[in-house]
Amino acid sequence: MSRWLWVVGLWGLSLGVVSATSLPQYWTYTQARRAEAHGRAGEAVSIYSKLLVNDPDNIVLMRSLADALYHKGDYTKAGELYEKIGRRSPKSEIPSLLYNQGNAAFQVGRYPEAVSWYRKALSLNPRDVQAKHNLELAQRRMQDKNPPPPPPPPPPHSMLNAMDQMERESRHQRKQNPPIPPRNVERDW
Repeated sequence: MSRWLWVVGLWGLSLGVVSATSLPQYWTYTQARRAEAHGRAGEAVSIYSKLLVNDPDNIVLMRSLADALYHKGDYTKAGELYEKIGRRSPKSEIPSLLYNQGNAAFQVGRYPEAVSWYRKALSLNPRDVQAKHNLELAQRRMQDKNPPPPPPPPPPHSMLNAMDQMERESRHQRKQNPPIPPRNVERDW
């Protein structure tokens, strides 16, 4: 019985530690994460920006905002924010931030800058296979006389778009080749 009282007491103490503003902020942060996960990066950017007004030094919020900006296709702002975060982040986070800065520069078509960021990321984490691959890709793009334009951002809900396309093709095929009605065949059994 005393064990349960102790657990209930700790639970009550933990509720007292949580401030009245942190629960709504956590809920709002969760809504932004869900929006981003469902391909609504613009909505997530808006929510993260509002949260940063109340807590401008929160690195987690800044990182989330930078990721949402990247997914929205605003690569320049995302790269600038990754750089700002890198000055404040712990050393363990810096290689991934450098890699993300390289990706942002690559998407905009600034291949020499992307190569520089990927090299910095690899100097801190030489085992990063993705950074190696992207470094090689950026170097090839720099060597091309007429490099192709940067790839477009992936469409939101690409799986749903593919399923819609398959459904349209299927409808088109049914119009072209209507199903043959079954013949009435009598069988001798």
